[in-house]
Amino acid sequence: MPADITHRAIYDSAAIGDQAMRPDVEELLRGGQQVRVLPSVPLRLHLVDRGLAVLPLRYASVADRESDTGTLIIVHSSALLGALSELFENLWTRALPVSSWQDGLPTAGPEQPTPNQRLIALLLAGLTDTASARHLGVSQRTVQRRVAALLGELGVQTRFQAGAKLAFRDTEQPRRMTG
Repeated sequence: MPADITHRAIYDSAAIGDQAMRPDVEELLRGGQQVRVLPSVPLRLHLVDRGLAVLPLRYASVADRESDTGTLIIVHSSALLGALSELFENLWTRALPVSSWQDGLPTAGPEQPTPNQRLIALLLAGLTDTASARHLGVSQRTVQRRVAALLGELGVQTRFQAGAKLAFRDTEQPRRMTG
């Protein structure tokens, strides 16, 4: 990819959890694509320079490869294109960044993640305990034990509380300004 072109993509957890898609995503990362992941993505959308959008007319999910074929909708400069661009930007800010793959799972930074960071990344990506176990190379029961231990360390009772506590803890950390 040329250096002056930015290519960003948001994948849903089904795509990230699909071992068949992993080589494609890894290749795009090596090529300079910026990748983020959400538990679910509402539609397949390709934006080009904020002047054009391409969407499949029929789309069920990322896992439904049949939905990629057939009729496309092309949206030129319009209010609809503006809304689609805004949707993408809003999803982009909510999505978890993925910078590489280590040991079969997405990572959000160049450093070696701790076991808890790896588990949290998978949970944030929306993977089930079964899919997380596959990525970590452990049993589903081991993932459940690790999640329970993480909840105990955080002093919470539910996964939602853990996510909220981690989010608030991150916002309470002092931020450094860089220029």
